[in-house]
Amino acid sequence: MIDSDDERSEGLTLDDIKEITIQKLKIANWFMEPFFYELIVGCFVRVGIGRSKSGPIYRLCMGNENSAARWQMAMISNSVPLEEEFKQWMIQEKKSASSRPLNIALEKDQLRRELEVAKSKQDDAEVERIHTRLQQLEARRQSQGKDSKAIRLAEMNRKKTGLHTELKPKNIGLKAGEAGYDPFSRRWTRYGTAVVGAVRAGMAATAAALEAAAGAGKLIDTSAPLDFGTESNLKHNFELPVSLAALQKFGMPQGAQEGFVARKQRIEATVECRVPENDGQRHALTLSVSDYKR
Repeated sequence: MIDSDDERSEGLTLDDIKEITIQKLKIANWFMEPFFYELIVGCFVRVGIGRSKSGPIYRLCMGNENSAARWQMAMISNSVPLEEEFKQWMIQEKKSASSRPLNIALEKDQLRRELEVAKSKQDDAEVERIHTRLQQLEARRQSQGKDSKAIRLAEMNRKKTGLHTELKPKNIGLKAGEAGYDPFSRRWTRYGTAVVGAVRAGMAATAAALEAAAGAGKLIDTSAPLDFGTESNLKHNFELPVSLAALQKFGMPQGAQEGFVARKQRIEATVECRVPENDGQRHALTLSVSDYKR
């Protein structure tokens, strides 16, 4: 395998092209075979593209898996390529190679397959050459990665610079009423402390006026109005004293059951009717909400 596109073109000769050129007769015999689509890839054919005064015009073309079924068999020549056709193909190949980026991943994959073949044949020279080429491709890939990062950063900086330039204030020197004046445009200003002094003076005057109104009995409620919910919450915001002194004679928390029984007896003595037994505790025969759901 040749190391690069340029070396591949320079290393080929007309005799090499003739060896891998397929004539129309062979295509007619093989095009229905299952190996045809793999065989045609990388081989050359002479395709007729027109006629001139001297005779038909042929172009040397390389077959691939996409073009194998598109060529018309009648346009394929049975003769070998000519020197002029080979030179024209070389020129076209060099032009396309200069504008076509190198597919490093594809070439590395092909090199690995050739490396396996070379190892099976025990061809040390070929193995060494393939290893060298793989190292060159890896170095080129890393350099391309660095270059692509630098290109992306440069593109981002260029876009940001253009965006900032577009956002730069325009016509900031215009006055109100002039053509192009924008009252909402940002303008250069300088801060000062005069406003702070005025605010402090206003606060002092307000405090003095409130004191004078309070002394004259004219002070009114200056608090902000509240909605109904907030006002209702403020009305119910008070302390509720709760005393547990009544449980002290029953022994505080330990005497809660005794207090319940005593209260039940007082009610029964008052209404002269038996109160149902309900001590507020959970028993085995009762069902809770979670038990009922189960």
